[in-house]
This record gives sequence, C-alpha cells and structure tokens, in this order.
Amino acid sequence: MTRFVPLFFALFGMTAQAAVVQPASGFGDEDGWIFQGEDSTGVKLWKKEVPGSPVVAFRGETIIEASIPRLASVLGDSTRRTEWVADAKESRDIRVNTMMDRVEYNRTGAPWPVQDRDFVYQVTVNADRIKQSVLITINSVNEPSVPPRDGIVRAELIGSRYLLKSVDASHTRTSVEIHADPKGELPKWLVNMLQKNWPKTTLIRLARQVSKDHVVENPDFRAYFETGKTPDAWKKPAIKAADRSKSPEQPLRGV
Repeated sequence: MTRFVPLFFALFGMTAQAAVVQPASGFGDEDGWIFQGEDSTGVKLWKKEVPGSPVVAFRGETIIEASIPRLASVLGDSTRRTEWVADAKESRDIRVNTMMDRVEYNRTGAPWPVQDRDFVYQVTVNADRIKQSVLITINSVNEPSVPPRDGIVRAELIGSRYLLKSVDASHTRTSVEIHADPKGELPKWLVNMLQKNWPKTTLIRLARQVSKDHVVENPDFRAYFETGKTPDAWKKPAIKAADRSKSPEQPLRGV
C-alpha cells in the first residue's frame, strides 16, 4: 500500500522551518513527535525517533475535501489501490475476516538495481459515530499462505495508521502515520532521509483519488454514520486471523 519510490527515493520540497516539538492533532500518543513544517499544499509533517528501531516514524496531516464514508471507502478498496498508491504493482486481499478486519498483500516497484518490496499486513478498522472518526491500523503479519518470493524483498510495516475525523459534511481531517522498514541492504540513514515525505505523497494522492467520479461509497459506512446502526458485514464471525507477530527476520538479500 505504499509507493517505493517516494517512500525511499523521491524527495519533495517543504517550507523550511526550525524543527520544534508540537502536538500532532491526529492520534493520541503524542510524546516525541517533532514538527517538521507545513508545505504550500497544506500538509503538515512530523517525525519521531522510536526506541530500539533504526528507522524513524513519520506522520502527515491535512484536510481533504471529502466525507468520512468516501475516504474510508477508497482506503478500503484494494482493487483500485494501484490507481493512487504510487508505484503499486500489485494489491489484493488475502483474506477478509470481516469488512473491518482483513489481511492484504501489496507489491511496490523500485528502480533498478533495487529490488521490489512487498508487504503482507493486517488491516483493522474502527469507526466511531459519536466522535465522527475512523481509525485504520496496519501492521505486518506472518501469513504462511504468502511466503516471500524470489527477487522481491519482504519489507515490514512496523506500524501504520490512518485517522479520519470529520470537519463537516464534505471535509475530513486526515492523518497518516508510518513506521516501516524496507529490509534488504539499504542503509537506514538513507531510508530515513528519503522516507520522510511519504505521508505527504500519500495524502496528496489520496485527495486526488477521492475526487474521481468513479469512486463509489461503501453504503455500510454511509448508513453507520447517518443512523448509528452497525452493519451486519461488520459483525460476521472472523475466520482465523493471521499471526499478528512481526514478519520473520530474513537474511539480508538484495538492495
């Protein structure tokens, strides 16, 4: 679900500002987030050093002109993810436990001589009508049915989240947070330097996608936020979920 080129190679300009500690309004755990600036498109960026991890976590936030149901529908549609997730070559559901809990696969392209990366991850969606918000958490899992493939490096989403909070009927404050390790032999200092603008790229592309005419809202999201009735599809007994432990360590291979 992430683009490899902007995630690790593409640099985008942002307004130069001194880094200061500033609360990020999206998520609850705000300790350690350092505000990096706001660019001309209105995207705010933060970073956070994570104890015990050589890779840095990054966060972005902006207001997108779309309702929560429309945004949630786009984020939940794996069949069209290659339309807006940059360099996504493959995206599919591995197993749908319920509409709010599924396991997905994503492969992202990389320029030669770097090998493509792929991710296998659990997606959990929590909607709150009272707070008018949706929280989507994404973490790598060990899924035996999808073993690593030759020529592709299995990367790890240590932790990623989207938070959607309604501003009004047609605007949503949208936050995205990512802590990812591409694995392989890429030096972590390079990963950190080039990965910092992934949230900005993702939010801009998401805003473009939700504005397209072909986007269809999932009626369950619309019904829930309008009536408060929990759809049956959200309550189906879950099939055995993937092991939620981190992806197994791999020998360093590829770049």
